Amino acid sequence: MKKAGIGLIGTGFMGRAHSICYSMDDRVELTAVSSLEEDSGRKFIDEFGYKRFSKDWESLIKDEAIDIIDITAPNFMHAEVAIAASKAGKAVIMEKPLAVSIKEAGKVMETVRKNNTLAMYAENRRFAPVFDRCRKIIDEGEIGAVKLFRINELGSGPGHSGWYWDIKKAGGGALIDMGIHGLGLVEWLLGSLIVKVSAMRTPLKGTEETVITSAAFESGTLGQFVCSWGIQGGLDIRAEIYGSKGTLLVDHSRNVNGLHLYRNESVMDNGNRPHQSSASGWSYPPVDEWNVKGHRNEIRHFIDCFLEGITCRSTFEAGYRALQLAEAIYKSAAEGREIEV
Repeated sequence: MKKAGIGLIGTGFMGRAHSICYSMDDRVELTAVSSLEEDSGRKFIDEFGYKRFSKDWESLIKDEAIDIIDITAPNFMHAEVAIAASKAGKAVIMEKPLAVSIKEAGKVMETVRKNNTLAMYAENRRFAPVFDRCRKIIDEGEIGAVKLFRINELGSGPGHSGWYWDIKKAGGGALIDMGIHGLGLVEWLLGSLIVKVSAMRTPLKGTEETVITSAAFESGTLGQFVCSWGIQGGLDIRAEIYGSKGTLLVDHSRNVNGLHLYRNESVMDNGNRPHQSSASGWSYPPVDEWNVKGHRNEIRHFIDCFLEGITCRSTFEAGYRALQLAEAIYKSAAEGREIEV
């Protein structure tokens, strides 16, 4: 059986998540890892069984044993690595965002189209079982015409990497880090495009802490996105979808696993998670995390695409569109007016 050779660039939280998912699929060969941090990189290959480590990510691009380049590196590296991988004839899977600007994203899109690259935008919520079920319920008309929706993407902000706070390296704050998930989900979920946005934001350390966005869809649906790095008590990821004949309520954080843990003494976070759970009080430990959140299905789907030639459900076009919406939201907040998309 042919196996897909994996070259992973980036060994942070999402690099670990993808590697755990690869370890569940016997159709892959964990070939090489690249990281800017040599000590953690070498520990990483020992933990997951990759064959080699290199600080030079370009060596993975040149490696003929590698079929797929998986980009979980910091945001500012995404475009450069994706373009190089596409030109080298590799398949590419990339974590959000597609790039740190729409201009950069345009260059990525131009390259992958020119080279006919198999390229997947790894928006895990499109592969989460709960949202997949929601889409079917909506498509089958069980809640009628969708009139109103609301998506929450709230947390206490990243504490594990300083580049998150540099807008040139990250591309933005809470919106690019958290809110972009909702932007990459909702048009797919509702089957309608956003045509107008109106937004407000609060600043923090040269970027933004909180963004509230109102949106209008071609279908006539109205909605609201709320994202923030300023919320305590652990992640709060929810969706509310109100139709003419019914309602869907999704809690993808506190109630998704049915497990609530209370601790009256502070527990130090290990620093691996970008949005820490509460150190004391109530927390919500993940159960079967990578399946529930969609990462396992996402990775398996991309391997199916590579080995079996099936059509990818989440292409780079989806990532470009999410970034396009984010840019319109930033423009609306900066200019204090409604923006057509």
